[in-house]
Order: sequence, then structure tokens, then C-alpha cells
Amino acid sequence: MNAPTSNGFLMGLDAGTSVVKAAIFDQAGNEMSRGARTVPIVNPQPHLAEEDMDLVWEAAAGAIQDALVNGSVRAEEILGVCATGQGDGSWMVGSDGKPAGPAILWTDGRTGDLLDQWYDSGAVAKQFPISGTGPYAGTTSALLRWRQDNEPSLLAPGNTNLWCKDWVEYGLTGDLSTDPSDASLAGIDVRARTWSEDVFDILGIDQRTRDVLPKLRNPTEQCGTVTRHAAGVTGLIEGTPVFKGQMDITASSLGVGVARPGDCMAVIGTAGIVTVATNDLSGDILPRTSAG
Repeated sequence: MNAPTSNGFLMGLDAGTSVVKAAIFDQAGNEMSRGARTVPIVNPQPHLAEEDMDLVWEAAAGAIQDALVNGSVRAEEILGVCATGQGDGSWMVGSDGKPAGPAILWTDGRTGDLLDQWYDSGAVAKQFPISGTGPYAGTTSALLRWRQDNEPSLLAPGNTNLWCKDWVEYGLTGDLSTDPSDASLAGIDVRARTWSEDVFDILGIDQRTRDVLPKLRNPTEQCGTVTRHAAGVTGLIEGTPVFKGQMDITASSLGVGVARPGDCMAVIGTAGIVTVATNDLSGDILPRTSAG
């Protein structure tokens, strides 16, 4: 096994909703090369949005290949890899390590009736002081509760619910984990950055469903190294370190300098998003009181 050189470059991956990108940067942040592959979104019904998880991994592997081929950086010069990606949704991996069906995306609307119930019953308001978040139809907490009621077989022992970036990193390393940013709308204590049994209780998420949630890692933590198989399909060097990373919107916020209370940014894209940094989760921040 060849180890990466000590003076080298960094690779970032962005597994977006319809395009997976890979880019190589020098240590001053200058882009050296990039690659990209598209992924089809499947709409079995107008309000449903899914992706083939294998195609997402293949797109990631192809984007990495393209980034390596399109520039002058050699694979052995890559010091580390880190991924970000579309947030929320439900990316279920079976006990055999293969996708347990298609990924349900953050744009999916199948949980609309459940969301109405959560808001009308006061469940969302009750969990808000713990999680600091209010779910929408494509959030993982809602989708896992929907699976609990409609697809219980997918919550079998040994299955693991991931997020998009985690699925790509699983392909690179074999590690099944996520980070607090992707977990933030799935039942987390936002202050402790750990899974919250109280939030799960409020939302009616049972133990079988909780058991499919993965280990939480710090975004800067190394989650593994590139396996021999991943090296063969991406062109990366076996043993290259891979780091956990964050959901796309949190990573991009940090990337443009949203780091201190009051800093903010806006995204006008597939979703319109405004982020504001704060260290205050007191009662002046309230969720909506109706699903309408």
C-alpha cells in the first residue's frame, strides 16, 4: 500500500441533489481541477423524490476520476478527502452493506399528513427547545417515522440510516457514521450534539427506529481511509485519509465566513435558504405553529 505524500493537495466532494462534484485544492485553497457527474432524480409520483443509491456512488467515483484526470495532481499527492452533500432525506443501508431500496430525498413530500399532525398536536413546539429545529416533509425524523408506520421491514436489525455524504464516504471507507449537522433534523439535542431520547419520545419514534441511526462523529474527525476496492474504482490511493465533513448548507456557510454570531448568508438555488450564526437558543426563536 502506497501512502500519500506529505506535501500535497486536498480533495473535496459535494454530493448535490442532481450533480456530484469533486475538486482538488492546494493548501492555500486554490482549485487545481474538478470533475462532475449527474444523477437522475426519480419521481414515482409527483410528490415523491428518490435516487438510486448505487448511481450516486458511481457518480462520486466518476467525479473523483475526472478530477484526477483533468489536472496535474497525482493521486499519491492527495493528503485527504472530505465530503459534503444534500441534507435530510433517508439513505438506508442494509445489513449486507447494500442499499435497502432507493434513497428518499429532502424534496420528497410523502410525510405531509404526518407533519400536519406534529404541528397541530404541539409536538414540534414541545421538542423545539431541545432540538432547535422544526421538521419539514423531507426531514429524516419525519421520513423515519413514516417508514416506521409504512415500511417497518426497512428498520430491520443491522440496517443503518445514512445521509447522502455519509453514503459516499461509506463507499470510500466502509464507515457507517454521520455528523451533527446532518443529524440536526433527525432528533438531536442541539446543545449536546447527541441523539435525544426526549425528542424521539415526543415524535413517536420507537426503539426499533432509533436503532438504525448511526454513530455521530465530529465533522473534523477522520472516519476512515480509502479501501482497496474504492481505490480501484476512483483512482485514489488506498489508505488516503477520509474526514467526516458536514451537510452542504453548513459547510458552505462556514466556507463563506459565517462563523460568528450575527454572520449570515443566503442561498438561492434548488432551495432558498438563509443562515444566521447564533449562540443563543432562548425562547425568542420559535417554530411555526401550523403546517400551513
